Amino acid sequence: MSQAQIISYSRVSSSSQKDGSSLEIQRDEKVLNDLSEKYNLPISQTFYTDVASAYSGKHLKGELGVFLAAVTSGDVAQGSILVVVSLDRLSRQSLSTAKALYSTLMTSGIRIYSIMDSCLYEPDCELSEIRSTLVFSRSSNESKTKSFRTLSKAHQVIGDHQRGVRTADGYAYKVSMGNVPWWIAIRKKDLAVIPHPEYFDTAKQVIKLIQQGNGIKKVCAWLKEKHSEKTWGHSTIAGFAKQKALYGERTVSIQGTDYVMDNYYPALVDKSTYYALQKVKRKAAPSRNTTLVSLLTGIGITRCIQCGSPVSQQIDYSHGKPTIRLFCSDRTKKITGCLGWSLKAAYPERVLFNECKSLVFTDTVKDTSTLDSLLAQKEEQQKNITDIQNAIASDPRLVVTLAPAMTSTLDVIDQLNIDIDAEQKALAALTTESYSMELFDEWNQQSDAALVESDTDLRSSVKDLIQSIFSKIEIGKLGDRFTFVYTAVTGNMAAAVMTGTQRNQQYLPLAMVSNEDLEGIKQHQPEIAHLFTTRDLLRQHVAELDLEKQTYGQKPI
Repeated sequence: MSQAQIISYSRVSSSSQKDGSSLEIQRDEKVLNDLSEKYNLPISQTFYTDVASAYSGKHLKGELGVFLAAVTSGDVAQGSILVVVSLDRLSRQSLSTAKALYSTLMTSGIRIYSIMDSCLYEPDCELSEIRSTLVFSRSSNESKTKSFRTLSKAHQVIGDHQRGVRTADGYAYKVSMGNVPWWIAIRKKDLAVIPHPEYFDTAKQVIKLIQQGNGIKKVCAWLKEKHSEKTWGHSTIAGFAKQKALYGERTVSIQGTDYVMDNYYPALVDKSTYYALQKVKRKAAPSRNTTLVSLLTGIGITRCIQCGSPVSQQIDYSHGKPTIRLFCSDRTKKITGCLGWSLKAAYPERVLFNECKSLVFTDTVKDTSTLDSLLAQKEEQQKNITDIQNAIASDPRLVVTLAPAMTSTLDVIDQLNIDIDAEQKALAALTTESYSMELFDEWNQQSDAALVESDTDLRSSVKDLIQSIFSKIEIGKLGDRFTFVYTAVTGNMAAAVMTGTQRNQQYLPLAMVSNEDLEGIKQHQPEIAHLFTTRDLLRQHVAELDLEKQTYGQKPI
C-alpha cells in the first residue's frame, strides 16, 4: 500500500454475531466517509474481519495478524487510520499485552479511530496514551469481572435453593453455569428450570426403551426417526441412564467445592427407578469373551512420547481377567530405536478422567486467598485511576499535572496484572475458550463407569468424544518414569508423571504452561513451581523430580 488510507477492522466473538447486525454496526459507512473527507484519505477496499475472541488472543492469528504483518512490512503506509468500533476490539488481554500491540501500531505511524467514543488515537500524543491505557485496563478485566459476578450470583441462587426458594409453580431457579440436559428448558421470564415442552416426554420414552433392554443403536435410531431436527449422538444416549439429573439432582462445582442441589431438575424418575436402570445396564454388559475397547488407541491421536510412533493395544490374559495393555508400536526398535514400554491402559485413562475435566475444560480454582488479596489491591488502584479520570474529565487542563500520578498508578496496576496472571496459572485456573460447548458438556457428564473395560457400548461412545475433544495424547517413558501428556483441541495441555510402587500406583499432575508463565510462577510462587512445566522442559523436569519424596499433589490411580 503506497498511500495512507482509511482501513476498517471488525471483530466479533461468534459466528452468530457475524451473521447479525454486529458487523454492520462496526463497519459504519458514514463514519468511514466522514473520516475520508476530513483527513483527505481514500477508503481501503480491503476490510479486515475476525470471528474470534480478543480475550484469548486468537484474533491475532486471523486477519488482525495479517494486518499487523502488513504494517510491520511497510505495506500499510504511515498516516493510515485504522477504524474500529472500540479500542478494545484490538485486544482484551492483559494490559501489558494490549499496550504492546497498541505501541506497535503507534510506532509504525498508524492512527486508530474509535467509533464508540469518537476519538482518534495518535502517535506521540500523551492524552492518547492515557486514554488507551484506561480502555485496555478496563476491558482486560471485564471478563474477569463478569466471571466474579456469575460466581457470586451462583452462590446466591444455590443458597436460596437450599433454603427452599422456588417459583410460584414450584420450579427451581437456574444457576447460570453450564448447560442443561437436553430434556430440560429454561423459562425466559423468570429463569425457571422447567421440562422441555417437547423432549421431556421423549426422555421418558427413552427410559422405557432402556428398561425393555434396547441397546444404544436402537434408541438412537428411534430418536432420529422421532426428532430428525436434532442431532442424536451415540454418547448422548450412552451416558443418559447414568445421569443423576434423571431424578432431579444437580452438582455445581465452584472454586473446588461441590454443591449438591436436590430437586433442581424436574424429575423423570425417582431414585429407586434410577438405580434399577443401572442394573439393566449391567445385565446387558458384554461377556468376558467380548473384545475389549481401548479408549486411547485406534483414534489416530495417541503417540509414543519417546519416538512419536502410534500407540497400540493388546489384551493381557495373564491374570485370568482380560486387561488392555498399551505399548509403542515401534517397541522392536526397527524404525526409531525406541526403548519400548508397556503398561496397563487403565493408568493413562484414569489420569485422563481425573485431570482433563477440571484442568482443560473448567475454571476450577482451589485456593484463592493470595489471588483475592491481589485483586483487592488492584481494585484500590483502579479507584485511584477513576478519581484521576474524573478530574481530567472535569478539567482537561489537569492532564499534564496528573499524568505522573496516572503513569505511576498504571505501572502498579500493570505489575498487579502480571502477579494476578501468575497466581491464576499457579492455581491451575486455566480458562478455555469454548470450542464446542456441546462436546465439552458431554465430556464433563461422563463418569468413572467409562473406565470399566467390559462396558464396550459406553467406552465406544466415550472414545468418539475423546477423538473429538483431544488433538494429541502422548504416552510413554521419559527416563524411568511413565509420563502422560494430553493436548485438547483448544491448545490447552495437561500432564502427569507416574510414581509409587507396583501395588500402589500414584501420579503427580503437572500443569503445562508457556516459558514466560513458568518464569513468573518461579518468581512469585516458587514453592509450587515443581508442579508446572513447559513442553520444551518436560523431559528435563521429569528427570529432576524426586518423586519418592514428593507428596504434594500426588493422587492414587
